[in-house]
Amino acid sequence: MLTCSNISNEQLLKTILTLVKKFLFFLTRRQQYQERQQESDLLTNQSNNNSPIKRIQVKILERKNIIMSAITCTSNNVHISGSSVATPTTPTATTASDSSVTAASAGMAALSISSCVRTLIVDDNVITARVLSKILSKEFGHNTTCAISGKEALIKLSKETFDIIFMDIDMPELSGIETTIAIHAKGSNVLEQNRNIPILAYTTNPCEERFFEAGMNGWVGKPAKHWMVRKELERVYSVTNSSRPSSNKN
Repeated sequence: MLTCSNISNEQLLKTILTLVKKFLFFLTRRQQYQERQQESDLLTNQSNNNSPIKRIQVKILERKNIIMSAITCTSNNVHISGSSVATPTTPTATTASDSSVTAASAGMAALSISSCVRTLIVDDNVITARVLSKILSKEFGHNTTCAISGKEALIKLSKETFDIIFMDIDMPELSGIETTIAIHAKGSNVLEQNRNIPILAYTTNPCEERFFEAGMNGWVGKPAKHWMVRKELERVYSVTNSSRPSSNKN
């Protein structure tokens, strides 16, 4: 009788453990769904904002397929059919508003470019680098390249051209701040085309003053979130008033 009782208890314990595992799995999936829903709601709620830039961003997001069909990508430039991002020399109150809307439109369209945007991710944490790379490549179609240190990043920047950089701050040997300063330094081996491209800090400890002093253009928190990356890319694209995230100067 004792042996049978022991076996029965073991079976009961296994059944309970199985149920607990299924319940935990359900909670995890539910949390993931809620996070995605929050991101979706955040983008949708932007339509209630009175800013014309926010309204045009939401409108273009809803008509993403139309924008993608209007884009022609060349090796060096991206052209948007039937639109212009040039700002008039002496804008009036009306044309200034139209210009800001056009810049936002170009920024949103640029997010849909497939292989035209070459992005360098500099991060010694492989996991957080993969998270950001997946968002950029899957959601925005960027062609991403990763470097695990500031030193490796400088080597890549001396051989290949990029359009935008996501830079980790806390790294051994060369920090993100030091690497950014080295990129802008005239005596470095970095290709001239890479010296003035946008650099976004990728960090858990944002300090905008330090970032801007080093020559960075903004920041994205760790771990990367889809809506946060989108918001910062939109801002960079619009600020440069171009359909590519580049601030190269000849």
